[in-house]
Amino acid sequence: MSEFVKNLNDNIFRIQACINVDSQILSDLLGVTSKQLEEFRSGFQNLRIENLEWLCETLGISLENLFTGNIDYPALAQQFGGNVYALPDRYSNSQQHFARARTIMGIIEYLNSLFGPKYVHNILSRLQVRREYFDNPDAFISPYLVTDLLTELRKSGFHENHNVEMGKSAAKVNEKTRVGKVLSSSDGPSKMYERLHAEIMDAHYDHLFYYSLSSLSENDLRMTTTPRRHSHDLLETRTFGHRETCLYKQGVYTSFLSHIGCKNYKLEEEKCMYHGDEHCVYHLSWSLN
Repeated sequence: MSEFVKNLNDNIFRIQACINVDSQILSDLLGVTSKQLEEFRSGFQNLRIENLEWLCETLGISLENLFTGNIDYPALAQQFGGNVYALPDRYSNSQQHFARARTIMGIIEYLNSLFGPKYVHNILSRLQVRREYFDNPDAFISPYLVTDLLTELRKSGFHENHNVEMGKSAAKVNEKTRVGKVLSSSDGPSKMYERLHAEIMDAHYDHLFYYSLSSLSENDLRMTTTPRRHSHDLLETRTFGHRETCLYKQGVYTSFLSHIGCKNYKLEEEKCMYHGDEHCVYHLSWSLN
């Protein structure tokens, strides 16, 4: 038996012990007979990749998780028992929940529109979280869910433009919420962004950063993003996130214009924390013609 097969064998039977099922149920989860499972256990037969995929599909984990053993077993036991809101330890510390579920919901909306629900399920499985967890856009969640998901997408070949387009999917998430209703009732872009920063940002977006208007006119604005020290101290970092999160936010920030039908705009990045600056500065201009 090779070292890889031995580790896979160990991981599968650790899962069996974790979810507390007998060999017959484990055989059913793998789509094999009890005899085939016993032969695999003894090293006389390998499982097909399809069998492993069936197991992962049911458990909400990825093949990579299964092969490496990078599985949060207490969370897996809860999820298998029906608790779709159970989280791996990395994401469960409520004192670090400074992001909002609407961020993940925007990414899901984008991925679902392009690749369908199975792709969404598979990519979330890499984080060992269920889609049902993100059912309330205003709920606070771990920011590591956002950064880890965007990292997984980068590893899957997504590039900078994808992150911006994902951010623009926020418009669909916000459409029927208070955010969309407030913004769509605004009289022009300038008034809309004024209301956004006065009424919406703190109440409905993350508490990782301060988002402030440094200038605002009838044709353009400058928005500055600076870290909130309290939340960053709890996360034990000077600047949380990475380049992908910044690009995603750029898409989100321009998505607000769609609520008032403004399609002619340009966003320029003047400073970026992830390029060594103290804060991020966006210059956004628009035309209603």
